[in-house]
Amino acid sequence: MIPFRQFFVILSLVALAACAPMQDMMSGGSGTGISVVTASPRSVTENFLSAWNASDTDAMYGAISVRSQGLYTPEAFNRFYTNLAEDVGMQGVTYTVHSMETQGTSAVVDYDITMETTVFGTIEDTGRKMRLVQENDRWMVAWSTLDIFSAYTSGASLTVVSEDSRRESIYDRNGEVLVQDNGTVSVVYVSQQNMSNVADCNRLLGDLLYTRTPEIAALGRNFLPDANYYVGEIDESVEIEYRQQLLEVCGTSRELGSIYTRRTRQYVGQGAAVHVTGYIGPVPQEDRARWIALGYTDNDLVGLSGIENVYNEELNGRPPRVLQIIEPGGTVLSELGRADGQPAQPVYLTIDRDLQISAARTVAWGYNYAINNWGRPDISPGAAAVVMDVETGAVLAMVSYPTFQPGLFNPDSEAPDRGEKLAAVQGSLSNRAVSERYSPGSIFKIVSTAAFLDTGLTQPGDNFFCDLIWDGSQTYGDTSSPRLDWRFTDGLDATGNIVPSQALTSSCDPFYYEFSSLGFLEESPNLIPDYAARFGLVGQPGMGIFREASAVIPVPPTVDEAINNSIGQGGTQISALQAAMMTTATANGGTLYRPYLVEQLGDQRVGQAQVINTLNLSPEALASVQRGMCDVVSDPVHGTAYGIFSDNPLGNAQYVACGKTGTAQAGTYPNAWFVAYAPADDPEVAVAVVAQNSREGSDVAAPMVRRILDAYFGYEPVGFPEWWAEDYVPLTVPDNGVAGG
Repeated sequence: MIPFRQFFVILSLVALAACAPMQDMMSGGSGTGISVVTASPRSVTENFLSAWNASDTDAMYGAISVRSQGLYTPEAFNRFYTNLAEDVGMQGVTYTVHSMETQGTSAVVDYDITMETTVFGTIEDTGRKMRLVQENDRWMVAWSTLDIFSAYTSGASLTVVSEDSRRESIYDRNGEVLVQDNGTVSVVYVSQQNMSNVADCNRLLGDLLYTRTPEIAALGRNFLPDANYYVGEIDESVEIEYRQQLLEVCGTSRELGSIYTRRTRQYVGQGAAVHVTGYIGPVPQEDRARWIALGYTDNDLVGLSGIENVYNEELNGRPPRVLQIIEPGGTVLSELGRADGQPAQPVYLTIDRDLQISAARTVAWGYNYAINNWGRPDISPGAAAVVMDVETGAVLAMVSYPTFQPGLFNPDSEAPDRGEKLAAVQGSLSNRAVSERYSPGSIFKIVSTAAFLDTGLTQPGDNFFCDLIWDGSQTYGDTSSPRLDWRFTDGLDATGNIVPSQALTSSCDPFYYEFSSLGFLEESPNLIPDYAARFGLVGQPGMGIFREASAVIPVPPTVDEAINNSIGQGGTQISALQAAMMTTATANGGTLYRPYLVEQLGDQRVGQAQVINTLNLSPEALASVQRGMCDVVSDPVHGTAYGIFSDNPLGNAQYVACGKTGTAQAGTYPNAWFVAYAPADDPEVAVAVVAQNSREGSDVAAPMVRRILDAYFGYEPVGFPEWWAEDYVPLTVPDNGVAGG
């Protein structure tokens, strides 16, 4: 037998030794330069097989007889071989030619072949015969499917049969199920004539499905009042919890037949964690070759995003596969190869399921509560939230909004017009917490404050008068002066005399205007970018699961841009995950951890704390930053989130948190940010929330963080601010002014 790797060397020696010149008999040319020659039926057979080894189907087709070409078009011929190569993961074909018989204008060559494949290993097909005919003094292959496999008769099919196996589950940090095969979901239909109040029903369904109310309302507009129409699937436990409300408000129930359960791969919380867990679906045709080479078939369901995709091999295992030739009646003519399987393994995440669902509800329900205000779809396109363990970097919750129902991607979905629904959710697939970046606004002042204090540009006890207007045109060369404080925009009095920690607490813009100018002129244009890198605001976090956005912290070429960057504006952009990393490092005393999501694969622990960097701030600088953040929620004079945590008419927090508001100008409507850690004296957890194009951070993001922390510490989440239910009043930001702190 000739190993295919040595074939071309041997072929060259044979060609040099030939007594008669070899003539090219190919009809269209070869991509590999292999010639099919007339010397003998044996050499034609060898050249045909070597062209197969080289995947040169053009050369192969050029070597078959006129009659065979009449039966098989070039496209059909090529498809036979390319499909086979994909199905088995073809690596090469070697052969051994035995005897040859010639009778007049026909010939038969006996030979064996060996295929090397990634899926089935070595496939031996022995006792083969290649038939050839003479046409115009040339030997041509009288080709049929028997020349692919000796049992591959006309009408038979070459099939990869995969034994059924159960895809393993995804669990949270406490062993609670996040995703499981054969789970139970409740399918919900409604009829408008049965609703006690259509608007209230749409609101209830929107909350249960993590969907904006207008989208739910739009479903009903396509049907007559008495028609039952599909709205989605929810967890059976949620359906039971809200059974009475669904009946009273929406007029739907199991007893009425408009709610029923079915078995499928269940994603607990439906869209609550889908941007983390991902979802499964059929092998995508645009990536078919890669999946087939990995041993999957067109009938398999594979992970298409998130944990389902990255850990697809572990979750799916490798079910045994058999390569068979089957005749039309179903009889197996030949079993050509078998691939042993390997058992599936469950994946355990760092996510806390209850906290994840609470955080997802906070964001989704908040948008529905504010649907006539900042939550309008034409105002705020979405939001993100991240919760991290400050001592390890483990991600406890990660929310991206808007979300979608993962079951839509599974062919067993019962959703009508599934194709249209899939097209509609394409804009929601990106994980906003990791894959998108935003101007951070004043939460970036955490970095700037640390830089000013650590370099000695200012001292923790130094006084600064925070006025409503700052002019650095003469002293610092700021061509955009005079600049306004955010309190000017909000119609408030000047902050007055403060120290650096209070500058952070009150988010005093003039303090950052002045010291960023000094830093640029007296230290380095790289001052803020260098400190941002210490806090993890550089490159990508490196989780290895999602498409990750890289932080953008430009080196300012002028004082003007240094000022803008110091308050989280200009070209400065980060992701919600990076904001959580920054907060984590501040909370734990200066250790920057790489965030991670996977705790364990099967019985093997794989997740652990990984230190990326240390802040290396002076103790005085770090303490001043921490003091400033803690006063944000507890200082009644200067704290920009005092009214959310410590003086909230809906209830004061039962724990002490530290945080920072941020309002980043981003076109017509600002991005609202809030980052926090708690408890203040012994931090456990850090949270970051951004609501894109909404209002000030204290207005929108801080109330969401408050509810997430309430859930983390086991308290009933405080209600949303009542003004969210009112009409939207946009912020008016004057020239050279900034939105809220």
